[in-house]
Amino acid sequence: MPSVKTDARHQSTEIGDATELQDQGRWLLSLLWVVALLLPLLVLGLQWLPHPPFGPPDWALFFAALLALMGVGLGAFAERLRRSEQRLRRVLAQPWLGEMIFSAHGLLLEVSPLVARLSGYTEPELSGLALSELLPAAEFEDFGDKPMPVAAGEVRQTELRCRDGRMLTVELVINRLPGERWQLLLRDLSEGQRSQQHMRQSDIVFDSAREAIMVTDAQARVTAVNPAFTAITGYSAAEVMGLNPHFQSSGRHETVFFARMWQSLAERGHWQGEIWNRRKNGELYPSWQTISVVKNAAGQVNNYVSLFSDIHSLKNAEERMHHLAHHDALTGLPNRLLFANDLERSIERAKRSGKSIALLFLDLDHFKLINDTMGHAVGDKLLHEIAHRLRNSVRAQDGVARLGGDEFTVSLEDVGGVDDVAPMARKIISTLSEPMQLEGNQVTISPSIGIAFYPADGANIEDLTRAADAAMYRAKQQGRKTHAFYSSEIMASAVERVLIERGLREALIGQQLELYYQPQVDMVSGHIVGMEALLRWHHPERGLVQPDAFIGVAEETGLISEIGRWVIQQGCRQARLWREQGFTLGYLWINVSPRQILHNGLEDAIAQSLKDNQLPSGAIQLGVEITESLLQSMPHSTEVLSKLRALGVRIAIDDFGTGFSSLSLLKQLPIDVIKIDKMFVRHLAFDSDSQAITAAMISMTHTLGMGVVAEGVETIEQLGFLREQRCDVVQGFLLGAPLTVSQATQVLIEHREGWPNQQAKQTEQLKGAAA
Repeated sequence: MPSVKTDARHQSTEIGDATELQDQGRWLLSLLWVVALLLPLLVLGLQWLPHPPFGPPDWALFFAALLALMGVGLGAFAERLRRSEQRLRRVLAQPWLGEMIFSAHGLLLEVSPLVARLSGYTEPELSGLALSELLPAAEFEDFGDKPMPVAAGEVRQTELRCRDGRMLTVELVINRLPGERWQLLLRDLSEGQRSQQHMRQSDIVFDSAREAIMVTDAQARVTAVNPAFTAITGYSAAEVMGLNPHFQSSGRHETVFFARMWQSLAERGHWQGEIWNRRKNGELYPSWQTISVVKNAAGQVNNYVSLFSDIHSLKNAEERMHHLAHHDALTGLPNRLLFANDLERSIERAKRSGKSIALLFLDLDHFKLINDTMGHAVGDKLLHEIAHRLRNSVRAQDGVARLGGDEFTVSLEDVGGVDDVAPMARKIISTLSEPMQLEGNQVTISPSIGIAFYPADGANIEDLTRAADAAMYRAKQQGRKTHAFYSSEIMASAVERVLIERGLREALIGQQLELYYQPQVDMVSGHIVGMEALLRWHHPERGLVQPDAFIGVAEETGLISEIGRWVIQQGCRQARLWREQGFTLGYLWINVSPRQILHNGLEDAIAQSLKDNQLPSGAIQLGVEITESLLQSMPHSTEVLSKLRALGVRIAIDDFGTGFSSLSLLKQLPIDVIKIDKMFVRHLAFDSDSQAITAAMISMTHTLGMGVVAEGVETIEQLGFLREQRCDVVQGFLLGAPLTVSQATQVLIEHREGWPNQQAKQTEQLKGAAA
């Protein structure tokens, strides 16, 4: 700390000069007193000589000259003493300088306020305190009862003992004073050390900061930069010293931008914002910059300090976040949010131009089945391929978006009408329906497209989208893989769907659902061997609603799972009640939706219902009826059906012959019963094709070791043909319509011994036909 010691030596010199002047003053005053006493006596003694050297008049002149000389000398000395005292007062007035006056015996006589503050004592407490209580003994030599400073007049560094035991690092100098007194001047070095430590920390921060720091003078000339500045800009400190920061200019900002910056610095003393700069290699980059003004005590600008960081990666991240927020992560197409924004702008342009917009709403047919059976990985790849094909099927200016799941939209601007849009819809259907190879499997899927026009079908985004969505459902109702244009009837159908969905939710809560039961009769014994549970809805306003009117909505909305669980629970409960009543009912058949098979939990729901209703194996067999479409969902359906088989549940394929069943798949699945669709049974009496198909299905089923049930039997002729072909079981209105629980119970009572007596005539006719 050279500067600190130099200051201390300078202060010691000032104090020494003042002390020397005081000593000189005391000697001079003593000399004047001696002269003043002896000179008159000398003059009087000379007068006694025979010839005195001067007479009385000369005395006056002599004394006057002598006094004048003494006055000049005293005046010069007084001026030197005054200047010395001023310097001494300035030294002692420093807030970091303390003074202690102690006696030759080492007792404190006087202390300055700083000493009291540093030591923790009050000034009265310090008065008379031994100096050894404050300073180490090593600072003094012991000469009896008069300790002498080791190095008087020298600047030394030592420690000051405080009242609380703390030791403060101090710098001191000791000077001798007249009258066997000593003066000790000290300065607290801990504050200086803290200041130096703070400066070192500031240097560390400056050098290690990740943000670039650039300091300029008042004329905006660079005076300092940190290493981060070099890392970000590519310029070394030597290259930029003395330059105006304009050397970083990117050229992307106008003059008004910098004018506002300087205005902010002048008015508020700082500026912050995003600015584009240029690196040494010419690359432009965005930075977030803060500029602060540093002023002196007089309010004048000394420096400008600029901190900035490269936000290029942050900007890229923001762009990625913006892209993710507005685009589908799987397909890269605009999502619902960006679709709405783009369509809003299209509508604004159409308003100005007076032209129309066509909105195509696409939904993939049976995508859920593919996704659930082949796995989500295949489903994702399918969606990605569909998005790619869809984008390539339309013009570059047309908007394509994925709203979510398997729903896509295409918006066409400047269209004339139906004739302009229909070819585009057919092209999209053809392109998307082409087979694709996914994970080693050939997959084929088709879209159903609903089309609505702005402004005819909707004047805003919500109405236009709702209209196109409603038209899409009409396309599905028309057999899928087609397109439909919006009409008022379609909207009425869409409203009907919403009302049905809302009503179904209320039906589940309000116990509006009921199971009806239709008997199944064995063709050999004539006994009722099973019941098929059929769902009915007692609507509070519409009355009894058939399942065809609401099952489709239930499957689309996901309510089918909850409804299915209710059907299973109620069916098992009724089976238990009939068993407790002594009926030997062989089977209770329950219709199961493909969605229930493809979603986990069906086997658990059936197992729990069997357990809750105490239906042991063999007491009554529960059967589930599935549709042919489920055969396409291998191998997931095989796993679920096998688990049901393990529970003792029989499996039947309902409406056999109406789908596209593969015999190889039919053989692989754990199927027990085939149900011939009533479409074939209806024409058995007069249609040879129906007769041939039905006979072939019965023969094939028996060959595979399965049972056969014919449904929809309404005439004796149909019943006779089925008996001839050795059909196992029949059901239909001829044998009994779907019945309430009480009606079905009554029929079971009447059928305990076989077919009721009132049917005897029909039975005889049947036997005659068989003969």
